[in-house]
Amino acid sequence: MAFNQAYSNLLAKLPASLINEAWIHFTSRKCNPLSEKEASEINPIVESFLKYEAIRYQKRLMHQRRTQNWPECPTSFKKILYIFVTDNGSQTDNITCNHEEENNR
Repeated sequence: MAFNQAYSNLLAKLPASLINEAWIHFTSRKCNPLSEKEASEINPIVESFLKYEAIRYQKRLMHQRRTQNWPECPTSFKKILYIFVTDNGSQTDNITCNHEEENNR
């Protein structure tokens, strides 16, 4: 069980578990499975699949790094005891609508 040495640069980008899954994918698929000899030789299908998996794996790693590096909030919301609201005069006591009058019509 080994891919051709020509794919060593692609295989270096993948973990061993994905390499094993790729090997199983080619040798045991339902439609047109490759023999171990065919999978070990230079094959454009194998090359394109390994390129696809390497790109997909690199994107997954970048996404994990990006989501883990969110900065921490300097002040915990639990520590904030009071919230002060200032009156800027936008709301007034002048009621323009009389609900009792509208309901009694």
